[in-house]
Amino acid sequence: MKIVHVASELFPYMKTGGLADAVGSLAGVLADNGHEVSVFLPGYRAALEHKDAVGAQRKLRLKVEMGDQFLSGDVRVFSPRKNLTVYLVCREEFFDRRAPYGNGERDYEDNADRFIFFCKGVIETLRLADLQADVVHTHDWQAALLPLLLRQAERRYGVTLAFKTIFTIHNIAFQGIFPSSVFARTNLPDEFNSIDGLEYYAQINLLKSGLLFADRVTTVSPRYAEEIQTPEFGCGLDGVAQTRAEDIVGLLNGVDTAVWNPATDPHLPARYSAGNMAGKQICRTELLKAFGFDPAFTGPVFGMVCRLTEQKGIDLLLGNQDFLLKNDCRVVILGSGEKKIRRGDSSAREARAKADRAGGETRRGAEPSRGSGQRFLHHAVALRTVRPEPDVFPGVWHCADRQPRGRPRQHGHRCGRTAGRGHGPHVRTQRPFAARRAATRA
Repeated sequence: MKIVHVASELFPYMKTGGLADAVGSLAGVLADNGHEVSVFLPGYRAALEHKDAVGAQRKLRLKVEMGDQFLSGDVRVFSPRKNLTVYLVCREEFFDRRAPYGNGERDYEDNADRFIFFCKGVIETLRLADLQADVVHTHDWQAALLPLLLRQAERRYGVTLAFKTIFTIHNIAFQGIFPSSVFARTNLPDEFNSIDGLEYYAQINLLKSGLLFADRVTTVSPRYAEEIQTPEFGCGLDGVAQTRAEDIVGLLNGVDTAVWNPATDPHLPARYSAGNMAGKQICRTELLKAFGFDPAFTGPVFGMVCRLTEQKGIDLLLGNQDFLLKNDCRVVILGSGEKKIRRGDSSAREARAKADRAGGETRRGAEPSRGSGQRFLHHAVALRTVRPEPDVFPGVWHCADRQPRGRPRQHGHRCGRTAGRGHGPHVRTQRPFAARRAATRA
């Protein structure tokens, strides 16, 4: 099959979280199984500077319609392995930046233009390069507009760009919500700026577009597929998700054992396996030493790797600081995100002061380099033995799946939707979307 993935992250070229790992591993496995796989990624500075992309060839010059103007760009192509081709949609104004979504304190103000341009650049490449995709698989809000744009382009040019489209929701809390004026840059018919389209409480919601107009919708687990259809975890789109219930499938994210295997992992100071656990103690000792702890410490060591945001449970960890201090634990955290958390907010400062008074230890290291961060990430995953039980950390059960109630986000900040204000009342009927989706293919 000819399979096209479209995402804003792809390991090892750009990564802020699990999206990059999921897309990179899935594309690689599909390629290894003989499928012809293409992955589209914005032409970020980091991606263009990666060793794999040094010899990337310029395949196309793009002229992308954005409202009442046309913006230029180009597409660079390279192949890091057999059956896998990476397409970088480039425009320096949009993607020649240090970080993909924002500066750490707030999102880039032109994120709507950046990712609308990206989606349209993908459509133009599919058309001009005649990739003849069997499946186009898009991921999260940054690529959510693509299924609808694809069907509109097919009608406009009288061609078939893909037989089927799939949209995967990795995190429904980030939705790409922008002012209604942004709709003009999509160049879609006005009928899609409505309750049955992108409109969302007098704004536009890009994730809603993927949820409505892709042929199939997937999530990262069967449980999450159910949760996004509830007011508690649907982040305002539960009513829309319910209209696609028959088309939503939860596929549990797995582990890429080619990367996450302590028996072969080159980032670890020692290797070990289920049959020979000797190397695990060496890994633990080196981790403690690296962060200034006593390497002879025999108590529990917790490693946490995540984005430093409330959604990922940092506030829950701080709220259980008494447990950590009482049981003489060691905690090392790796992540980037909200600067107030990275610097240490009042709760974190109180925890360190309390630890000092109790004779305990806390560590808040400097921002890790890419190499040291990667090593710690592998250490933390390799050393993980047990999963916290709810009676050990009260209130921290399933914090990895925790979603803010009724508060959709663009990428890195809350969009101000009031708690409990679901999207259910905003849905006209239970079936108009299927009809509208079918109409885009007519």
